[in-house]
Amino acid sequence: MYPIGHKGAMSKNSQDAKKPVPDASGDSISESKKPEGSGLVDLLPLIVFFGVYALDGIMTATAAAMAATVGVVAYVYAKHRAVPQMALISGGLLMVFGGLTLWLDDEMFIKMKPTIVLALFALAALGGRAVHWSLSKTLLGGQMPTVADTVWRKIDGRFALFYLALAASNELAWRFLSTDAWVTFKVFGITAASVVFVFSQFPTLKRAEEAADTLSE
Repeated sequence: MYPIGHKGAMSKNSQDAKKPVPDASGDSISESKKPEGSGLVDLLPLIVFFGVYALDGIMTATAAAMAATVGVVAYVYAKHRAVPQMALISGGLLMVFGGLTLWLDDEMFIKMKPTIVLALFALAALGGRAVHWSLSKTLLGGQMPTVADTVWRKIDGRFALFYLALAASNELAWRFLSTDAWVTFKVFGITAASVVFVFSQFPTLKRAEEAADTLSE
């Protein structure tokens, strides 16, 4: 999903979007550069959680997911010298709610964790406007640097509504479903819904990118 180039001279806007900017240390980096490994940090603990749950229940699965999170974050940091902020937030909350689950021997806390994470992401999507920051642009903007900020704000609104809907769904799931059903919902339902939602935003972003390229010609 990288921008499609044109033959001949590159447009000024495209050149500006790709122009390196200095980081805090004075070195040049790309504006769209961001830490790699987000997918690994998100997916590996989830896979470990599901596998261990099938073998030995939710308490052992929680401990295993926490250990996997620490291990994968350490690996990503060692390899890239950075960890995606969203992954750090999600992993940090897993440590908190997973720790409470094990300490108090109460699975309610690990079941509440997705609700809290999703609600925080919804708040970030809405609140970012106040500080001129975009959640959706942070997640997807590296692939489409020419898309206008007004479009990213529109996508942020969609992200906020989607995360709030998922948070509400998780609350209903853990309160009214069995633990087996909730684990299935968490691992497959939330993950599948997130993938479908993100991909559903690309047509809007693609049209915006093509419009920006046309104006710059």
